[in-house]
Amino acid sequence: MNFDTITIVLGAITLFIALIAPLFTPFFRFRSILNQIQKKESQQKTDVDTLNSSIENVEGLMHDTPPMGNQTTEESETLSSITILLTVQQQAEELQKHLPIFLSQEYNGHYQVVIVCDEGDVDTENLLKQYQGDPRLYYTFVPSSSRYMSRKKLAITIGVKAAKYDWIIMADANSAPVSKHWLQSMASVCLNERNLILGYSNYLPEAKKYYQLEHLYFELYFLRKAYKGTAYTTRSRNLAFRKSYFIHEDGFRGNLNLIRGEYDFIVNKFAKPSSTALQIDKNAWIMEDIPNKKAWMNKHLYYLETRKYLQRSSAIRFCINLDMLILYFSYLMILASIVYAILLTNWLLTIIGVVALWVLMLLHVLCSRKTMKYFLPHISLIRIIPFEVSIIWHQLLYYIRYKCVNKYDFSSHKL
Repeated sequence: MNFDTITIVLGAITLFIALIAPLFTPFFRFRSILNQIQKKESQQKTDVDTLNSSIENVEGLMHDTPPMGNQTTEESETLSSITILLTVQQQAEELQKHLPIFLSQEYNGHYQVVIVCDEGDVDTENLLKQYQGDPRLYYTFVPSSSRYMSRKKLAITIGVKAAKYDWIIMADANSAPVSKHWLQSMASVCLNERNLILGYSNYLPEAKKYYQLEHLYFELYFLRKAYKGTAYTTRSRNLAFRKSYFIHEDGFRGNLNLIRGEYDFIVNKFAKPSSTALQIDKNAWIMEDIPNKKAWMNKHLYYLETRKYLQRSSAIRFCINLDMLILYFSYLMILASIVYAILLTNWLLTIIGVVALWVLMLLHVLCSRKTMKYFLPHISLIRIIPFEVSIIWHQLLYYIRYKCVNKYDFSSHKL
């Protein structure tokens, strides 16, 4: 084995790439945020337990004082009253499956469920009539005469105006909370000084692993942006905002002509560093139904059109593209060095290249482990490697498809 200059330089470069590339991934970057959030939640839980313990000790000395467990009225007054907003577009089957979960939340405060569907949607109307006896349910309709604007955004606007309470949590009809404590968890961060809460959602575990990984991959960028600065957008269908702020800022004014992008525009328009918070506690998650291929592709096409109108886009798109390129070319360069070494019969450099490849994959898995175990514990860590190698090609495919479609397909103005 020859320790010539080429071997030393290429070997050093190859090992350096293997050591540094795994750091350029959202799975690694989000670890510190996850640690901070979990530490804060743990401290808050400890403080609450300590306070409850102190109250119980005092109550033990005051026999004429009723136990805290019976003071449901006082407890409910400390929690925000919430409106859950669901918009339905020919989704009676999905609503029938998920509505009972929204209506059966174990919440110590007051809440209602507002549903907005299209006028003339007979199946949804018949379903909602079955719940007429539930005082927490209110439903209304989007007039069939409404034209030249996004019916989804119009439905949200109608629902916001119909909401009884200031705090609104918006979700989709094809999704449902993972827990009966979802509303309690979301409401726990709806504080007076806040106007916007970004929750988390993903697809059901039975969905394609790539779908779940890609959804999480981009959502980690958006959650980190919201935590570190001013929120850019969200991919989750689990969003809380204030009715008063929505109306004060004219809602979707300026983008009603774009068919989709409702979650994107709410976050992008209303986000402020001092009044935005995250809620990623597992009890606060929402699971979305498995999308078919058409729905999956449309989701990406609509986003590619929507992002042209979003503020604060350049920096985060640069970061996402840089991460994908660095990781992709790290594998490419290491493999190229191995092939080059074999062609030169430089076995020392070949060994270094193979070791570097294994180090890259191992560190990549280890750096992603904490975040993956928290959000997608049912997916094997080894899937991270083929996923992040292939994601750049999937994004290229979406972009090519976007360039080929008629741009009028994204607008309600067809003239």
